[in-house]
Amino acid sequence: MPSKVDYFCSDSIREDLKGKTVRGGVVSGVGQVIRIAIGLAAVPVLTRLLDPTAFGLLAMVAFFTNFAAMFVDAGMSMATVQREQISHRQVTNLFWISSGLGLAIAALAAAFSPAIAWFYGEPRLTAITCALALSYLLSGLAVQHQALLRRAMQFKELAIANVASMAVAQVAAVGWALRFRGASIDYWALVLIPLVTAAVRVAMLWGYCSWRPGWPAREKGTRSLVTFGANLTGFNFVNYFARNLDNLLIGWWWGGAALGYYDRAYRLMMIPLQQINSPLTGVVVPALSRLAGEPEKYRRAYTWTMERILLIACPMMAYAAVAAPWIAVVYLSEDFAESGPILQWLSVAAIWQTLSASVGWLFVSQGRDREMLRWGCIHSLLVAGSFVAGAPFGAIGVAKAYALVFNVACIPLAFWSVGRTGQVRVRDFLGLMWRVAPAPLAVAVTTVAVRLALPNATPMRLLLVSLLCAALAWAVAVLSTKVGRAAASELATSLRLAQARVRCGAWTGGSR
Repeated sequence: MPSKVDYFCSDSIREDLKGKTVRGGVVSGVGQVIRIAIGLAAVPVLTRLLDPTAFGLLAMVAFFTNFAAMFVDAGMSMATVQREQISHRQVTNLFWISSGLGLAIAALAAAFSPAIAWFYGEPRLTAITCALALSYLLSGLAVQHQALLRRAMQFKELAIANVASMAVAQVAAVGWALRFRGASIDYWALVLIPLVTAAVRVAMLWGYCSWRPGWPAREKGTRSLVTFGANLTGFNFVNYFARNLDNLLIGWWWGGAALGYYDRAYRLMMIPLQQINSPLTGVVVPALSRLAGEPEKYRRAYTWTMERILLIACPMMAYAAVAAPWIAVVYLSEDFAESGPILQWLSVAAIWQTLSASVGWLFVSQGRDREMLRWGCIHSLLVAGSFVAGAPFGAIGVAKAYALVFNVACIPLAFWSVGRTGQVRVRDFLGLMWRVAPAPLAVAVTTVAVRLALPNATPMRLLLVSLLCAALAWAVAVLSTKVGRAAASELATSLRLAQARVRCGAWTGGSR
C-alpha cells in the first residue's frame, strides 16, 4: 500500500533533517552495496555467455538512446526536489510534461532507428533501438513519483525499488543468454536489462508513492520549475555528448570489437562510482537544498559528507589504476585482456571524479542552474577535445587523453566555477583533497609494491594478494588521519544505533 506522506509540507519534511539524511544515507548505501553485488555477479556471467560484439552493439545504440533518455526527465525531478515550496497542481503539470515527453521521444527513437543502423552499417541496431524506445514511455510515468519520494526523503522505498528492478532485470538477461547461447539473437539478453528495469521500477514507485496526478491546469510557478529543469537539461545535453563521444568515435573508427573492449572497461570503472554517486545525489541534494539559507551549516554538511565518501571512493579508483590488467583478466575473462590498459587509464581519471561530480550537487541545491549550464559547456568542450585527440590512437589513446585533460583542466575548472561564490569555496575543495589524499596514495603504493614483488605471479594471485595488502594499507592510512579516525568512530556509533533501532522495530530508513 502507498505510504501516507504530505509531500508538499516543507516544515514536515525538515523535521529531523539530519536524522533522515543519515538514515537515508545508510539505507541507500546498503541498497547500493546490494546492487554492486548483483552487478558484480552478473557481469562476469554475461561476458562469458556473450562475445564482445554483443556488448559493442548495445554500446553503439546506447550513444543515441541514452541521449534521448535525458529529455524524458528534462530536469523535472530535480526541480521538484529542490524547490522549498511546491504544490499538487505544479507536480501534476510536471507529471504530464514528463509523460508526454516519454511518449514523444519513444516515437522519435523508433522513427530514427533505421538511420542509426545505417550510420554504423549494422542492420541489427534497428530492432534494438525500437525495443529500447519502450523504456522511455515507462520512465516518463515514474519521474515525479521518484522525485516526491526523494523530496520526502523516503529512501528505503527508493532503495527497495532500485534493487528489485535491477535484480529482476539481470536474472532475465542471464536467463535469455543461457537459453540462446551461441544463437544469432543472444545479444537480446542485454536489451532486456533496461526494459525489465523500467517496467519493474515504475510499478514499484507507483506502489510506494501515495500521490496521484490530476488533470493538467494552469498554475503559477510551473514555468519557473520548467525553466529550472530546462537549464539542467541543457547541462545534461552538452555533458552527454562530450561524455559519450568516445563511444561514437571508437565505434565509427575502430569497429564493434574495439568498442566492446572499451565499453567493458568503462562500465567496470563506473560500477563503484555510479553506486556511490547516484544514491548520494538522491540523499545529499534534498538535504543541502533545505540548508541553502544557512551557509555555515551548509558548508559543514557538505565537507563532512564528502570526507567520508572520498575516503572510500578515491582508494578504490587508485587501486584500479594499478591493478586494472589483473582485474580485466580475472573478472571479465582472458578474451577481454585488452580492456585492462584501458581500465587503467580511465581509473586514473576517476580518482577524484566523485569530488568533481559533487560540484553539480552544489549548483543544483543552491539554485544556480544557469551557472551550472555555463560550466557544463566549457567542461564538455574540454572532454570532447580529449576524445578527438586520442581517437586516432585507438581506445587506449582515448583513455589516456581523457585522463590527462580531466585531471589537469576539468577538475580545477569545476572547483573555480562553483567556488567563486556560494557557501563552498575553492579552499574547501583543496582542504578535502589534502585530508583524504593519504588513503589513495597508500593503496596505490602498496599495490605497485605487490606487483614488483611478484613479477611472475598469475593475475588471480596478484589480485588476491594485492587486495589484501591494499585493504590493510587503506585501514592504516585512514586511521592515521584525524578525519579517518572521526569517520571510523561515527561509523561504529551509527552501527550500534542502527542495531538498537532494528531490535526495537523503530528503523524507518528515512520514511515517516
